[in-house]
Amino acid sequence: MSGTLDDAMRRTYNTTGHSIFFCILTMAISTAALATSTFKALAEFGFVLSVGLLMLMVHTLFTVPALMRGWWKIAKPKAPENVTFRFLPSVARVSVDFVANHARLVFTICIAVFLLSAAVVPFVKMDRKVEITRGEENPAIAGQKKLSRTFGIEGSPEVFLIHGGEEEVLQRTEKLTAELGQQSVVRSVFSPSSLIPSIEAQAERSRAFKHIDFDHVAKALEESLRANGFRTAHFQPAIDRLKQMGTAFQPLDLEKVSQFLPQGLLDNSIRKIGDKEYLAAIAFYPSDPDATEVIPDTTLHSWQEKFGSFALFSFNKINRDLQAQILHDSRRAMLLTTAGIVLIVFFIFRSVRLTLLVLTPIVFAIVVTFGVLFLVGHRFSFMAITALPLIVGIGIDNGIHLVQRYLQSDSSIIEIAKASGPALIQSSLTTLIGFAALLVSTFQPMAEMGLVTTIGVALALAAALWMVPAAILTLGPLRAQTGDSRTTRS
Repeated sequence: MSGTLDDAMRRTYNTTGHSIFFCILTMAISTAALATSTFKALAEFGFVLSVGLLMLMVHTLFTVPALMRGWWKIAKPKAPENVTFRFLPSVARVSVDFVANHARLVFTICIAVFLLSAAVVPFVKMDRKVEITRGEENPAIAGQKKLSRTFGIEGSPEVFLIHGGEEEVLQRTEKLTAELGQQSVVRSVFSPSSLIPSIEAQAERSRAFKHIDFDHVAKALEESLRANGFRTAHFQPAIDRLKQMGTAFQPLDLEKVSQFLPQGLLDNSIRKIGDKEYLAAIAFYPSDPDATEVIPDTTLHSWQEKFGSFALFSFNKINRDLQAQILHDSRRAMLLTTAGIVLIVFFIFRSVRLTLLVLTPIVFAIVVTFGVLFLVGHRFSFMAITALPLIVGIGIDNGIHLVQRYLQSDSSIIEIAKASGPALIQSSLTTLIGFAALLVSTFQPMAEMGLVTTIGVALALAAALWMVPAAILTLGPLRAQTGDSRTTRS
């Protein structure tokens, strides 16, 4: 094709400029929706992508022409003899030719796959357990297995934190420990109540020993130690305590009990944090080490109403709260992205029928992605929802390019798909490579987002090249209804 550089750039922007602008805009909308997340990491991810996409638009529309003009003045480039990725035109041509020859079959298969996937999507469940890595050589996993073999401790502990006065904390700790002991889902409990009972519990227990002569017990212990060659000085605190129990009931407080226990033992269970303020911790391990919610929230709320307030602290609790926050933000981002893209697509084509046609590959890609992954037994994590706005914002580009070029040309949809197919495939491949790189992440949610986004974008490309032409050939041409608007845009 002959002509000046300005003519070439003018023709290029007249044919693809609108598509480039709107496609980058739709991608930026999806990432900007993620930037509204209250979860800082997700918001940062969306913000950086949005700024990058906007800068890419500025670079494409302004910087590239300026660089080309400067380069052209220095040395006029020669047209390449070989087409980059020369196998792509043949791939597009063969695929589109099959659609042209079997339009109804392709359209029927797409609808069948969509309906099958839609039927199983309601059964998709998100895995509530986050796995950092599946590698057996990981030090954390190796250490956990060693604890399991040596002490029978599996999984991560759940901790109740109780705050208040000393006697109040001890009484509430005893009641919560008793409740936990009745739960079949709890394997073991470590509580400060086993080290220091409340004064009320001590008084009740002392009444059971009122007929015991503790003076005689203390003397017998002292004589036994001497007879066996032990020095009584090391055991004197215990001997004195037995003598005190023989005179009158004298309750033990935290300060007194600490004299009879190894240094630091009580600090791990109950500690004074201020003037008459104490903090106690009850740690318990679940029977199922893979459980993500040991005690249901309804049970916890009833215990808080019955025994007073306490806080649950654990990795699983943090994980559940994090998932709930990300799921809420992702759903909101999905709604904002969908609303913004539907408005943009309708603004471009000014037709409900064309808008639905352009959105069809996105709906197909999302539903089939989740349906296929479910059918092959994939375990979804909460980050799968985060990938949805990205699939919508990235995958919509193919439909916009294809339908807009079809409306602006007198060629058939098959010819347009053959001509645009290589470019659509090549641009999608770069995106697919970027998100597929996340699959090697040892952080399972990150790998999950990469997997779902990669499959979703790939299916959106396939739907644009196969389903859109098949739908136009099966349901009838669109130009008869949109000719006036097409002429106006041209």
